This record gives sequence, C-alpha cells and structure tokens, in this order.
Amino acid sequence: MKFKDEIFKIIKSKTSKSFDESTNIRELGLDSIDMIEMITDFEESFNISIPSEKINGIKTIRDLLDVVDSLKA
Repeated sequence: MKFKDEIFKIIKSKTSKSFDESTNIRELGLDSIDMIEMITDFEESFNISIPSEKINGIKTIRDLLDVVDSLKA
C-alpha cells in the first residue's frame, strides 16, 4: 500500500499527535478547516474526488485508507 505513506504524511502535516490505522480521526484534534484542507490534499495527491457521503462515513484512519484506495485509479 504505497499510497498509505502519502496519506500518513498528509495527516502528520495537520497534527502532532501520534496515530495508526485504528485511530479515530476525531482524536487527532483537527478542526473543521483542518479536515477540509486534509481532504483537499488527498484529492489533489491522488487525483480523486471524495463524495461528501463517503467523507461522512470516515471515522478512522483505516476508513480513510479504504475510501482513498477505492477511488484512486
């Protein structure tokens, strides 16, 4: 999962808290602006568009990895 490293890099740029795949995204202490910026970074990095209904279903880092993986070319 090469894209996982890129996703973790983007998340690390938004938070100083440690995390792994099972971490609940709310535990990262990100505000709504941080979340929007992070989603935009994922979309630009992987040339995808994440639908809002998928964003609403993302609770953990693993969920995020699964969504990005399902959308990337």
